[in-house]
Amino acid sequence: SETKPTRDLLDVIRDSNPQKTAAVFATETLSYGALAARASAVASQLQDGPVLLLARNPLNALVGWVGCYHRGVTCAIIDPVVFARFRAEIDSRFKYSQVILDSDLDLVPGTPAIDMRSLPDTAWVDAGRRARQGDLVLATSRTTGALKLVRHSHTDLAKHHCSWSNVAALQERDFVACQSHLSNAYVFNIAVIWTLWSGRTVCFVPVGGKPHSKTTVSCLPMSHLQRCPVLAGLRLAVSAGQMIHMAEWEWFARTYSSARLLNKVGATETLTCFL
Repeated sequence: SETKPTRDLLDVIRDSNPQKTAAVFATETLSYGALAARASAVASQLQDGPVLLLARNPLNALVGWVGCYHRGVTCAIIDPVVFARFRAEIDSRFKYSQVILDSDLDLVPGTPAIDMRSLPDTAWVDAGRRARQGDLVLATSRTTGALKLVRHSHTDLAKHHCSWSNVAALQERDFVACQSHLSNAYVFNIAVIWTLWSGRTVCFVPVGGKPHSKTTVSCLPMSHLQRCPVLAGLRLAVSAGQMIHMAEWEWFARTYSSARLLNKVGATETLTCFL
């Protein structure tokens, strides 16, 4: 669908129930109120140029990216370990003017930085919305480990959210399990937009980790889902970024006979179908 959201994501987050949980990671939770305050604080400190977002914690990656999305600046979400490994190539291909960090590591000395650990989580800051002109930069391929730096515009991400919502609207009690930004930044961002725009809760699952028992919607790779305990409440699984093999489809049909599978293959593909 070519439908585009008519409201800004940060406005939607700000207007949600501030006490409701927006995101979960391990034992940490982030409420809608804290997410709105912290993301607006990031947005208010952003300059005009591209941003390098170095975060290990997906809750911090979420805060930093929502701030960048609101301001319309290009954002590259990169694992600090990957950045250290590919530093020279990244610096030659992605010209950033500011860094967002969630650790003590001074990986980019001399570059203006925003430390997400010191952000306020109770006060809304007027961040000054801008046109959604920036990009999300996907740094590496989880499959090959190679550096790729593929760009997806913020506008296209919003369109993809609408596409997901049009074919599979989230329900009131849905609890969405999603890969962390370190696994697949594209799926991370689409699942985040989809979940937060609907006022639901997203649970970030570490690589090889188990989704929360409350999970009703899975945005995990099929291979990951196969290794997890059976989720009694699962009603919908979304597969994106990896091809579904026939054996995996047959396993899903046997294990989750009453659930649906939404197949959206690859970040640049247009294939969408229910199985």
